[in-house]
Amino acid sequence: IISPPRLSTLAKMKFTATLFAFASCAPLANASRNLIDGCLGSNDFTFDFKDQCDYDEILKVIGREKGPGCTATAADVLIFLLGNSVVDEVTARAEIISLCTDAYESSDLNFDFKGISQQGYQFDNEYYSGGSYWNYEVQTNAGENVLREDAARVKRVYDDQAQKGIIELPMYLEAFDPSKDGQCDMNAAFCCWVQDRQANDNNGNCATPYDQRCIDKDPADNANLCYVDHNRSSLVSHVGGGFTVFGDIIKNEEDIEGPIHCHGFAWADHGNDPSHAYRGNNMFYVSMYDHLHQRGYVRNVPGSPMCACAENMAVVTRADCTEIKATETFTISYKTTTSTFGVSLKEIHDIDFNGCRGINNNNNDLESYVARLARDGKLAESKYERLKRILVGKKRGNCNQAIVDFMATKGIVKNN
Repeated sequence: IISPPRLSTLAKMKFTATLFAFASCAPLANASRNLIDGCLGSNDFTFDFKDQCDYDEILKVIGREKGPGCTATAADVLIFLLGNSVVDEVTARAEIISLCTDAYESSDLNFDFKGISQQGYQFDNEYYSGGSYWNYEVQTNAGENVLREDAARVKRVYDDQAQKGIIELPMYLEAFDPSKDGQCDMNAAFCCWVQDRQANDNNGNCATPYDQRCIDKDPADNANLCYVDHNRSSLVSHVGGGFTVFGDIIKNEEDIEGPIHCHGFAWADHGNDPSHAYRGNNMFYVSMYDHLHQRGYVRNVPGSPMCACAENMAVVTRADCTEIKATETFTISYKTTTSTFGVSLKEIHDIDFNGCRGINNNNNDLESYVARLARDGKLAESKYERLKRILVGKKRGNCNQAIVDFMATKGIVKNN
């Protein structure tokens, strides 16, 4: 957190191709800010480290490099280096979060989501709504409309920017963020697909010959659809309001909608966490590479976006989940002439996309992964509680109960 007086002194300097975010400090005005004998701060320095950019990892670097004659603790040395606004561990941690977040945001390794398809806003928005020829077309026996040829750029982006860069989350798309508030309220997003258009990939039941065995075929079923509130995504569905339910609460029947496949991701609150920094990479991987290009999963649940922030999606029982593991090198530096401590992202060596590790060993499950983020203090508990009203759980009866609860908000009450 940067206090108002420091905003005017926050400096950004560029060295070669690397961008640095600096914490500035005013001239040392009291004994507590005097240079610590034998410790870092009397000369410029630059150190690299290959771990997550956070207070604990940077503290380890300071501890290793503070100098053989330095008797102060690494924490005290770091507080000195960070400047006058940092007076204890709490403010030091907050400052490191800010610096590391800015290191991601100011890096020249950022990649605009618009550059993935290179087909413009309308195409991207229609794709995430469940439209465009990527969703509608099916390959023919004559070899027309081959998905991996039409979407070949997806593979090129996966091989390069998705694993070596930072892809922005497409909050500018109405399909992804119909509320236009610029954020996902629960730090989670997911997709639900209802068709399979690609054969011979061991996913879904599209098969060859295409003209006979790949018309209106299904993805692998991994969730039950409960209901769609059209008010959540009217800009996408072009339906002004209303709702659709996919359960029979009178007969107590669920799973009546046919196969759907849902898959998503989530991220920590702080911008220096890799799950947050690379959430756009995860969005690309889940929606375009893993499920479209590799599996051929397409089309949206009627009335719902195909992929969006969780609060704008259909209410379902569950979704699979992918999390990020990034291997990176960061640089910390100090300039004595300006008393500035800097953090930069030097290189992204690799980004792996793995099945989420959820709470209580319930893996590959989005709700369980968000529960783990909340348990570990990385995400507000209130966001997890809200998500549980979108991903209601696969226990029998949960889906119909969600329908009953929702309809009650519309003044429609089940007659016992």
